[in-house]
Amino acid sequence: MMEVQATACDIRDRALAGAGAELIERAAGALPCLLRVRERFAAGRPLLGLRIAACLPVTPETANLVLTLSAAGADVALCGASPSSIDDAVAAALVEVHDVRTYAIEGEDAGTHRVHVAAALAHRPDLTMDAGAGLVAMLHRNGGRAVDRVVGGTEAAAAGAARLEAMARAGTLRYPIIAVEGAAADASLAAQALGAAHLARHGGRMRPAVHGLPAEIDRDLGRLSSEEGT
Repeated sequence: MMEVQATACDIRDRALAGAGAELIERAAGALPCLLRVRERFAAGRPLLGLRIAACLPVTPETANLVLTLSAAGADVALCGASPSSIDDAVAAALVEVHDVRTYAIEGEDAGTHRVHVAAALAHRPDLTMDAGAGLVAMLHRNGGRAVDRVVGGTEAAAAGAARLEAMARAGTLRYPIIAVEGAAADASLAAQALGAAHLARHGGRMRPAVHGLPAEIDRDLGRLSSEEGT
């Protein structure tokens, strides 16, 4: 098992935070569904007191998802889904402007990437969010109380969902996963946020398997899209 202490961050350059904040704000303008979810979450705080370990592309769009989770009351630790999916300016803004634990350096080598995933897991999450199943796979390899405390997770990549389905068939997947894939960026990000809230409420009663998007979330996304069109 890789033992890593939870530290505040590991990013390339904090001085990039201003540029990253501008990128995040600009991206928000193209994410109306996610922003409506954020408004709702800020009022209801459905993730209050929960810890989330997220292994996702560190992009302006995903940063807006992280800010939505934070608005819901979650304490988020973020690492990059892959070395090529990281924007150093966005990572800096998440740390310096938004106080999000972030472990991501563009182009990081394989060893650093593993350390960063382990650092996100050292956050002792209640929920996981993944794009490729790398974080969930490491968590299951480590085992023990860390995986026992997780009530559920989301998976945003088709390849990751397939990997987790194989784990479920083998009987090694320990908690339920909601697969969120194939949607447009705004709807996918909104679905991931809504999926996390659904798992916070219902994950303890769901079987350890890969689940499709719950019908209530699908209906909610439809309403959000309709509101945007009016």
